[in-house]
Amino acid sequence: MRNKEINTKEIILITLACLAMAVGSYTFFTHKDTRFEAVDLTNRAEGKEVEDYFVEKLGMNSTEAKKIADEGVSFYITGNTTLDAIVSNLHYYGLVKDEKAFREALTKTADTLPGKENAIKVGNNTIDIHAYYGLKKGLTAWQVADVLLNHPSYLRGEEYNYIFMPGEYYYDAAQKTPAR
Repeated sequence: MRNKEINTKEIILITLACLAMAVGSYTFFTHKDTRFEAVDLTNRAEGKEVEDYFVEKLGMNSTEAKKIADEGVSFYITGNTTLDAIVSNLHYYGLVKDEKAFREALTKTADTLPGKENAIKVGNNTIDIHAYYGLKKGLTAWQVADVLLNHPSYLRGEEYNYIFMPGEYYYDAAQKTPAR
């Protein structure tokens, strides 16, 4: 009789331990970090800002994301990126105000850097893939076009999973070149 009691107690303890592990696993894997602040989209005419991307994709809180985005960002262009994707992403995230003006700037800005193999063609100009480009809010369409056509920083690998990453940057308008 005593062995039967021990076996029943062991079974109950094992069952309770399994339930506790299941509840703990469920809580751990479904927990959402409540420290993140809601992104205020009430004043957005259309699209989002780069800081919204940082909140959604990189898990930053909105205060940190805004501060980092204001310092500048790296815009990544990989092998599967198209010209339409470049234009729409930069417009959607607020780095380009007018898609049509930006497309015109891409075709009319002087392209002083010959495109590498498989570069994205924009009229007679090229935007290199497998590279990232330093951008900042407030640049004109012409300045953004100049950065994309002439100032790549090449990736070591071929693919990258993010569109934007933090990256300090400012544009020297007098020299019409990026300065880091």
